[in-house]
Amino acid sequence: MILPKVHLRLVAGDILRMRSLIASRALDLCFLLEDEPIQGLSRQPLFHQPLSLVGPVFAEDVTHTISLERLAHLPLVLPTRPNTVRSALDRAFQEVGLIPNCIAEVDTFASALSLVNAGIGNVIVPKIVFSDMPGHGHLRLISIDPPIHVTACLISSGNTPLPFAAQAVGDLLTTHVKLALRKDGKEKEGSLS
Repeated sequence: MILPKVHLRLVAGDILRMRSLIASRALDLCFLLEDEPIQGLSRQPLFHQPLSLVGPVFAEDVTHTISLERLAHLPLVLPTRPNTVRSALDRAFQEVGLIPNCIAEVDTFASALSLVNAGIGNVIVPKIVFSDMPGHGHLRLISIDPPIHVTACLISSGNTPLPFAAQAVGDLLTTHVKLALRKDGKEKEGSLS
């Protein structure tokens, strides 16, 4: 489906900025990773995404998963609050009575990745964020066990229905996400269960 009369405006930002833009109707629709549903907004969950540890590859380290207990002892570069990933991590650590070894807080993934590349610490990100980034062969992705998930959602105002064009864009995005999940064979890992 092509939408020739629709003009997209792509805006990047954190959850607070997107929530205020949706609430003020400056944006009709946005794609967000959520830890918990945002009150007062309409949401359409698309898929769950596990968080993973990103760190340097060491020859002696062949593990494919890491426990929260072991994770709490590693030097971690964490997102500044408020942040969806940080909220999910804070809750997971709190539930098991652990305090993570946060050596730095950053606002962007690029900043966190710079610290990881410099050998200063490790970062925890949704798997989807790191999996398509080229040029990081010296870094590896390690699954957290038990898994911690965030949910990719389309968010819109909960007070008014979407304009036709925004609904059409949302439908198109939903279709493409479903096709991409099937194509990559990630339905089990990335789909809603």
